[in-house]
Amino acid sequence: MVVKNIATVFLWMMYYTYITTNHRRNVLYIGMTNNLERRIKEHYKNRGGSNTFAGKYFCYKLIYYEMFSTALEAIRREKEIKKLNRTEKFELIKSKNPYLGFLPLRSFLETYCIEKIIRLFHRTFFRASLLLFHLPNIHRKSSFYRSRRLELSQ
Repeated sequence: MVVKNIATVFLWMMYYTYITTNHRRNVLYIGMTNNLERRIKEHYKNRGGSNTFAGKYFCYKLIYYEMFSTALEAIRREKEIKKLNRTEKFELIKSKNPYLGFLPLRSFLETYCIEKIIRLFHRTFFRASLLLFHLPNIHRKSSFYRSRRLELSQ
């Protein structure tokens, strides 16, 4: 439960550039947000509405996204993707989603965040363990000798 809460906090600290499409995959919508789950739900609620591009063309199926730590990076990447032609956009999507399948939003993001958190902790503990192993082995030797003495005395 704690890891899920940490994953949720981690999700809220990120910014996303994303691509959605309709069921036929013939229209692409590129956007940027700080809460991808909420934004996809908004696209879903606006489907069929004539006041937005995504609503007009039923673009609410997530097929690609990238995560960034700042809004400026996400906006910059959104503009870069919008400048690509259609074939380059599909090549970009296929680099991470080769079959152009619709991504399961929540479970995919939680899994990704949990993996990131585990990698972060692993790196932190790995560095700490490297520091411990480079320190003089006084404590390990003394405990080793104590256990050997106990064995010999019994």
